Amino acid sequence: MEIMAAKRFPPAGLYQTGFRSAHESEFAGLQQTSPAEVANARRGLAKRVWGVIEGNHPGVAIRDTSASSSSTIPADTPEPTTERVLHIAAFTFVGAVLLLAATSLLGVRTGTVTAQGEGYSIEVLHTQISRPGLATPFGVVISTIDGSDLPATITLRLETSYLSSFDFNGVEPTTSASFSTERWTWWSFDVPPDQSSLRVGLDARLEPSVQWARSGSATLEIDGSSLVGVDFITWVMP
Repeated sequence: MEIMAAKRFPPAGLYQTGFRSAHESEFAGLQQTSPAEVANARRGLAKRVWGVIEGNHPGVAIRDTSASSSSTIPADTPEPTTERVLHIAAFTFVGAVLLLAATSLLGVRTGTVTAQGEGYSIEVLHTQISRPGLATPFGVVISTIDGSDLPATITLRLETSYLSSFDFNGVEPTTSASFSTERWTWWSFDVPPDQSSLRVGLDARLEPSVQWARSGSATLEIDGSSLVGVDFITWVMP
């Protein structure tokens, strides 16, 4: 029985420091007792040690060091990177463009501007919004306010930079004379008798390289004098 009790002692490393200090006096007293008393003391000490191991010893707490299967600490939320922000912005931009295209807001839209002066009226049909490569309407109507006949020859002065945005297929009616500088282009037309108005039409497409916006102007000139004119702008979408 003494041998069995001795075998049941756990390794010395399992003793808590406080527990060993509390029972040092018992070990010291074993040196002056009989063998039977030593055996009984060892059996009692063994029971107390196993009680500590099983968590039944009063006043001694055994900490459970087993790892928890789940953590209550919230995972760190990754900060958005520059690349992620750029991807989101790019997808948003493409989505907006596709939406506008699906609703025809990026298609060709036209408008008119009109002015009167010196007994004449000028009305310009121009494209407000267009896209590169699309047919882009442009037309000018010149007329007398009182309905009288137009002079035999009238001249329309346009901005060269605006006209350079187009790939021309033709001008109707055909000009009787034309002249251009870096800033201005003059188109002259012969007017048939008994005509109070003249309509000029431009058959053209917007150049593929044109971007953003192009501003222009149209002015009626008779005998070298500028009589009435209008300004306009065409926005070019991607």
